[in-house]
Amino acid sequence: MRRKALLVFGFLLLLFAAKTENLAQAAEDLTVDTIKRVLRVTEQENNGFVEHVVRLMNENHLSRKNVTIAFLKAKRRTRHKFQYFKAAMIRLAAREGVRLT
Repeated sequence: MRRKALLVFGFLLLLFAAKTENLAQAAEDLTVDTIKRVLRVTEQENNGFVEHVVRLMNENHLSRKNVTIAFLKAKRRTRHKFQYFKAAMIRLAAREGVRLT
């Protein structure tokens, strides 16, 4: 029984380490071009939103963590990726006291 618990704990630890590494890698790669390409953003939809978010993140008005979380969650969606990213960013930015429209 104890051995089984240790195996499960080890497996969970490996999963956590892999997820942390993926999150760190995604945070480093957040550029306007990457977000637009991965989320398949059209210029008609975008209207400067992605550029604005990345600029605020680079100026430390928005946390890189929240932008990364919104990006990774939107990336997993099968449809409406950009709309999900935009809605999530508006909510997360409001928590940080930044108004996005």
